[in-house]
Amino acid sequence: MLDYLSGLISSLWQPGSYVQAQLLFLRLMGLIFAIAFWSLLIQVKGLFGRDGILSASFFLSQVRRLGAKRFYYVPTLFWLDSSDSALVLACAAGIILGLLLAAGISPFLVLILLYILYLSFKSIGQEFLNFQWDTLLLEMGFASILVAAAPSGITALLLWFILFKFMFMAGAVKLRSGDPSWRDLTAMSYHYETQPLPNPLSWYAHNMPKWYHKAEALGTFFIELAVPFLIFGTAETRLAAFALFVLLQLFITLAGNFGPFNLISMVMAVPLLHDSFLGWAGLPPYEPVLPPVLVTALSVFLIILSAIHIIALAWRDFPGLRLVRPFEPFEICSGYGLFAVMTTKRTEIIAEWSDDGIEWNEYAFKWKPQAVDRPPPLSAPHMPRLDWLMWFLPFSGVDYNPWFLRFMEKLLKNSPDVLGLLKSGPRDPPRYVRAIAYEYRFTDPETRIETGRFWTRRMAGHYCPPLSTRDL
Repeated sequence: MLDYLSGLISSLWQPGSYVQAQLLFLRLMGLIFAIAFWSLLIQVKGLFGRDGILSASFFLSQVRRLGAKRFYYVPTLFWLDSSDSALVLACAAGIILGLLLAAGISPFLVLILLYILYLSFKSIGQEFLNFQWDTLLLEMGFASILVAAAPSGITALLLWFILFKFMFMAGAVKLRSGDPSWRDLTAMSYHYETQPLPNPLSWYAHNMPKWYHKAEALGTFFIELAVPFLIFGTAETRLAAFALFVLLQLFITLAGNFGPFNLISMVMAVPLLHDSFLGWAGLPPYEPVLPPVLVTALSVFLIILSAIHIIALAWRDFPGLRLVRPFEPFEICSGYGLFAVMTTKRTEIIAEWSDDGIEWNEYAFKWKPQAVDRPPPLSAPHMPRLDWLMWFLPFSGVDYNPWFLRFMEKLLKNSPDVLGLLKSGPRDPPRYVRAIAYEYRFTDPETRIETGRFWTRRMAGHYCPPLSTRDL
């Protein structure tokens, strides 16, 4: 037993054993950042522009009342300039920097700039950037800075621990929630139909046999709760963990649109690969930029913060959380856990317009379910923020979603930037807009063959009453 423990500890502290894996990880992070900024670029004006749904300029003008504290609570470069051109330029800069990182050019400096740029967007993004993959990208980006400064055994351990936290918490929150569909292994029977943005294969996955869905749920628990402990074993157990983590993410990717989230999750597993498995990479090592002792101290500190999040799963009032909270605005360490409670029915909110208040026409969305005969489209790796956020609306009333009222206001004004987020709308500003709730369900194979439809839908009620410019 003592020999095993000695070997285990030794395997964690071999500086040269995982350097190639970390260098490859950094290159792949560059591609992830480039994709994330490209996705923002093609929607940034409609989301945060001067005439966007949640204008960055308006948001920052409201936050100014905090005085000097605003720079702490909202750390963003857009304090200098939040114009449409500044938003677009920042996205373009992020794409270029991501590609530079992918090419291995000045990784330490480039990663600092990428982290600052994405944090700048996250800080002004409000509901549209309040997702776990945005937080995860920032946490991994910050950790990557330390890797680029001096890749070593301790930076490998840091990346492993963040991966452990991410995967283990994903499984633990499902158990802690007490959700009956996870407890009886029926959760995946609902998932493909009720996930935020299904893709073309979601219909087929939903119609798989019940035993298959139960096997999926069981496999998910195994990979999220048991496999993470293989990270702290040997090179061979880490290779097995890498394969299983990537397999899980591939299955999720095949039947869902989660933007770059699954790509980030797969890239996170790359540092598990021993250099002996990456002899083909041949990436040139970086010269240390920071003193190794400083990198070690910062890495240990981030590991401690991650451990606090894990402990807080079972001990919600854990005193150590006081150490985490001062760093929350900078997103350097966070807790995770998607689909803790599985949604068992799908309600879609559809916006409509009218010129007379009698005849109503639907706005057509690009990505979310709407036309019953249209197969769910493929949007990944693009993350359409508006379509994704619309999924959350049915869980609370319109009064609890002021962003949606802003959206309706922009529709009344026929804002070109906001209409650009949609597939189609009226040519001229309408007199009225409203929103209707529909319950959607996937068809079964027999209905699909007979009608050609992927969905059935029925009206579930009004979500937002008719509005005109006088109401806003």
